[in-house]
Amino acid sequence: MPDRSGLVVAVLAAVLLYALPAAGDALFALAAAAALHASLRVPRRAQALSLSAGLLWGALCALALLLLTDRTGVRYVWIYSGSALPAHLKLANLWGGDEGTLLLLAAFCVTLAARGAAARTARLDAAALLPAAYVLIVLWLRPFAATPAAWLAQSASQGMNAHLMKVWMLLHAPLILAAYAWTLSLAAPALQALAGAAPRWPATALPHARRAWALLTAGIGFGMVWAFEDAMYGQVWHWDPVQTAVFAVWCLLGAHLHGVGGWRAGRAMWRWVPATA
Repeated sequence: MPDRSGLVVAVLAAVLLYALPAAGDALFALAAAAALHASLRVPRRAQALSLSAGLLWGALCALALLLLTDRTGVRYVWIYSGSALPAHLKLANLWGGDEGTLLLLAAFCVTLAARGAAARTARLDAAALLPAAYVLIVLWLRPFAATPAAWLAQSASQGMNAHLMKVWMLLHAPLILAAYAWTLSLAAPALQALAGAAPRWPATALPHARRAWALLTAGIGFGMVWAFEDAMYGQVWHWDPVQTAVFAVWCLLGAHLHGVGGWRAGRAMWRWVPATA
């Protein structure tokens, strides 16, 4: 979560967007601008990232409230939710669609980028540039757009995907997204190492890799239980592209963790450790 000033921004943003969802585009544009500023300018980098994080977490809170209160006038709520759903499934729909998923991933990434931002003095900050790109995609997807009148006339809502109506939706998806955010946070130290700016692997990057691996392991585990219970799959593993891709990331993280302990720039095959990151 963001720092104290970011929390104030988050509360204000949540109140604004719940009352006036049409302000979503302007809010995401501001969040993207703040993250882009942080990626390109060293002065006030931490403050800009804190502002962006506060705006994104506020947007997430507002979207959760819109789902819980069945505000189907918002397109995202109409597409992914329904008034007959229990509260926990309405809340799970926060990451039930591409718009919400990318918003949550962007919030995780920008929050991690805000941590230690004052100590990053590189002219181009990859830690801030990645979430800036995600926020721009969220702006394009427009999660707070109004539902077309023709859709509302057709039905009260489209409803939730039947395959997502499991309690594991509350655990699997956010754990995977958090793991992706911790994994993406390895990009900045990896690029510094490949550029020769880090003679030893940064100590702060190792906990990020460990947390990414632990979260991804838990997320995959809950996903396996979910797949076993789902009538369409009925087994804990089947080599579809999504599972295979996630497993590849898990393997790379494991290899990365084994390599960073004795990493030194200039050693034989020293590039493979930052390359996996």
